[in-house]
Amino acid sequence: MTAANGPSDHPASQVAPIAVVVAGALGRMGAEVVKAVTAAADCQLVGAIDTTPGKEGADVGLELGLGELEVAISADLEGTLCQASQAVRQQPAGAVLVDFTHPKVVYEHTRAAIAYGVHPVIGTTGLSPKQLADLAGFAEKAGIGAAIIPNFSVGMVLLQQAAAAAARFYDFAELTELHHNRKADAPAGTCLKTAELIEEIGKSFNAPQVEEHETLAGCRGGQRESGLRLALDPAAGPGGPPGSDVRRRWRNLRAAPTTRLIAPPTCRGCC
Repeated sequence: MTAANGPSDHPASQVAPIAVVVAGALGRMGAEVVKAVTAAADCQLVGAIDTTPGKEGADVGLELGLGELEVAISADLEGTLCQASQAVRQQPAGAVLVDFTHPKVVYEHTRAAIAYGVHPVIGTTGLSPKQLADLAGFAEKAGIGAAIIPNFSVGMVLLQQAAAAAARFYDFAELTELHHNRKADAPAGTCLKTAELIEEIGKSFNAPQVEEHETLAGCRGGQRESGLRLALDPAAGPGGPPGSDVRRRWRNLRAAPTTRLIAPPTCRGCC
């Protein structure tokens, strides 16, 4: 269904479609969301937010090769959220903001959506624990359901569960990410969430074997309070990994197993 579809396409016996605003509509993931929304029978694209220079007012469908959708690209997030909220006041489904933008703006975008009564579905990572707690409290007070999802890939969720299960048997472990060179935040939300799941078992990792010294800070990767190391694979470059590429390498270190989970995003940049 495209945004051009009107009420006549939805008989009274059917539930009205979910109004969707996409922030970052011309980005890698945002473009995929626009395509998915316009192809879904139960969704209707009502807004496309993007700050790409020279694109203000252009039809998002034409920009993405989908044909005319009669949805203009706008940089005015709050204005678009307000219009979407007003348009669905009498509809039980409400409106949704899907955000794939940048860590610098995602907190403000999420708060704005909640303030306007629009349900945020956030794929952008980089929110701090304090920001997440603040947003959770704000959403609860406003009575607005919200979802912050580090990775939409089923395969990645399964890998996270496998890593958490395997970590019980290993004393040395690290998580290594692989991304395209336009990935803004590090560690990515997917990697952080994987670390949190591993740490739920309540053990420590990577006990020092020698007195460590770095002549270049961070060259061993970041280390969490649990001792778990997080690092970015230096092989990352333009375009990033060609889709799903999950590898494991096991080795022994003084009879103590070491796990290295290389887990790039399986949905091309969504984490």
